[in-house]
Amino acid sequence: MDYDTNTSGGIRLEACPFCGGEKARVIHIRDGRKVACPCGACGKPEFHGPNDWPTAHDRAITSWNTRTGGAV
Repeated sequence: MDYDTNTSGGIRLEACPFCGGEKARVIHIRDGRKVACPCGACGKPEFHGPNDWPTAHDRAITSWNTRTGGAV
């Protein structure tokens, strides 16, 4: 996997809602980004959109930060 930074424009990834770890990272996927944690938890993919949308990177972080935990 090609790991990317875990911050963007002042938005920082929160801890994994499943394992509580701080090692989740934004990763490149085809046509977008998603957040993945070494424990196996993944955020929903966010794809590139029109130029007036927030970046896929920012949307992936925001999506991850609003998740709730549960069983992996």
